[in-house]
Formats: sequence, C-alpha cells, structure tokens
Amino acid sequence: MQKRIAPLLLCLLLTGCLSRGDVADNTYVLSFGIERGDTFAYRIVLLAAMPEAGAEEGASMKTEVLSAEARTLFEAIETVNAGLPLTLRFSRTSLILLSEPLAREGEIKELLDFSLGALDIHSNVRIMVADGPLRDVYEGLKSDADPSFSKTMKNIGTLAEQSGTLIDARCRTVREALGSETFDLVLPYLGVNGSDPKPDIVVGEVYPMLGGALAEETARGTTVIGSAVFDGARMVGTLSGRHTLLCGMVRGEFSEGGLTFYEPSVGTLSVRVRKRKRPSVSVGNGKATVTVYLDVTPEYPLSAIASSDALEPFLKERIRKELEDTFAALQKRNADAMLLGTRELLNYPFGGEEEWKERYRSLEASFDVQVRLLHPGGAS
Repeated sequence: MQKRIAPLLLCLLLTGCLSRGDVADNTYVLSFGIERGDTFAYRIVLLAAMPEAGAEEGASMKTEVLSAEARTLFEAIETVNAGLPLTLRFSRTSLILLSEPLAREGEIKELLDFSLGALDIHSNVRIMVADGPLRDVYEGLKSDADPSFSKTMKNIGTLAEQSGTLIDARCRTVREALGSETFDLVLPYLGVNGSDPKPDIVVGEVYPMLGGALAEETARGTTVIGSAVFDGARMVGTLSGRHTLLCGMVRGEFSEGGLTFYEPSVGTLSVRVRKRKRPSVSVGNGKATVTVYLDVTPEYPLSAIASSDALEPFLKERIRKELEDTFAALQKRNADAMLLGTRELLNYPFGGEEEWKERYRSLEASFDVQVRLLHPGGAS
C-alpha cells in the first residue's frame, strides 16, 4: 500500500535546506526497526519516503516499507541500498523500534551499539518496543493524515503530557541507562490493533489498554499505549496505560490523565486526575515512603459530586492500593520502573552500584495519596 506525500517535500526543503534534486536522489528513512531474521541474525525494517516513479524532480513522493536481513544494521543498510536506485538517508529518522522478542532476550544494548552520527541520526530519536511483525506495525503506522510522520511523533509527547498512558523515551536516555546500569528502562509499547485485550504484569483490569490490544477500529492500525519495563537490558513485562500513569506519579513525570473506577454507591466513575505538586519520596534503611498529591475532578457521572464526603476517601484508598500493587508487580520482576531503587542508591555516594538491585528486591515501600476533590470548573 502506497501513500502519496507531497507535503513531505516542503517539509524536507524547509528543515533540511535541500534542493529538489537532493530530494529526488534520496530515500528518507522516517523510522526503522530491528527484529529477528529468518536467514541472518537480524531483519531491519524501514518506513521510508521516496520519490514517486516518473515524478518530475521529486515533486511527488510515496511511503514504502522496506526490509533486509543481515548480521548488523550497517550490512542491512548496504543490502537495501544495493536494491534501490536511490541513496538511503537517515537525517529524518525520528523513531527506532525494537521487536519485543529481541527486547526480552536482553539484546537492546547490542542492538543500539552503533554510531548515530555515522547515519546522521539525532541522539533525541525516540525508542519504542513493538509487539508483532514490524512490517505489520509500519503498515499500521502509515497514514494519509500524517505522511511525513511528524504529527505522529508530536502526538507521542502530547500523550505523555496529557494522558499519562506512556512514558516518552529518547535514545540518549536509553544509552545512559544501559551504560550506567543504575536505573531501569521504561519504553513506550506499541502494536497492531486487535479486539483481544491482554493483561499486563499487574493484571486485575477489565480493559488493560495495551498497545496492540485495544478494542477499537480507527484510521490507523497501530496504537502506542502502555510501557515495556526492563530489568537492566532485558524486558521483563508490560504495564498498561493505567499502570504506566500510576508509575509516572511516583517518578514525578505524570501531569494529568483519566481514571475509571467502580464505586458501589455511584457505579462506573470517571475522573480527571492532575498532579498538584511533585511527589514526596523518602528512601533509606531499606524502606521507601511515597506521597503523591492529586487534584481530582469527576467527569462522569456529575452527580458523584453530591457524595463527595465518601468519594474523596474512596479515591485516596483505591489509588493508594493500585500504586502498592503496581510496585509489588514490578519488584517481583526486578524492574525498578518507579525509580525507587535508583533513589535508594543515592544513599551510597562512594559505591554500592553493584548491589543496588539486590537491595531493591527487598525494599519495603509504602504509599500515601493526598486527594483534593474539585467540582467541574475547578472549584474545590
């Protein structure tokens, strides 16, 4: 399936100071992903923008999904280049995907051990984990509404800020984590949409909201939601969008988002949750104490405001319990996604990095939630 992307030409001309001849002579890689190959070690799959055949001076372009198998990324690039009349350019690459099987095998450090500069890729490039064959993922990502892929990448930041259902990750941060080995990765999780929602490591949700497991039909076949969590370089599980939001509360990266509960006297209850101030986190002597401060506005049903005396303690206890359950599930898999183990490491300024994960496994954590209930419109 090919999509024409004439607007991309203008984008490339404005942002890269390229001539029309430059565009006509190159294939621009918007994103690439790495998965296990059938013949060689790896298969590299690329979402690329290339001139339409016969188009005058590259004035019309199309997107294609290209792939090649090889032992390394650079071998794969050479292989793809050999089969193209144009030159691959990576200066517009904004996303790198790692297939879930490779992430679970702990190969992320080796896969990212290449020179970004050699390919003219910015260190700010996003990194995500993908569920399913990468060709299917990229086919689902292609959209007439976003031919240059820029709107999709911008929306990732918006989702992180306004929904809390994912934690944005950049290559420089990923490499820092893998190099220092003093904090664990949390990467956005995406996959091809289906009608069979699946649970994450915390479970207990009717609708867990994971990338690729949403009961939805949209113009785009791939969804980014939830997180892949790591123990060092090895992916050990997934967090749903809801549990990612809770994890972000403790990390201090949560701004706002929506939560749905079942409250016996009200029924299904939807609320808007906003951070009132940064969480208070104290770690020492094998114990962590966390307090999060939230403003909560009921959105449905609005009649819930009438029972606010009961609603406030209900929300406080439910969110506290879910924070506790999320931490327990992460700790069981030795994944420090809440960064409590990393904070505990600050108590050992002259060493102790080697043992921090051992201490994390026995860390006791307690959570408190300070809720301020607001009426629709902002008044408390």
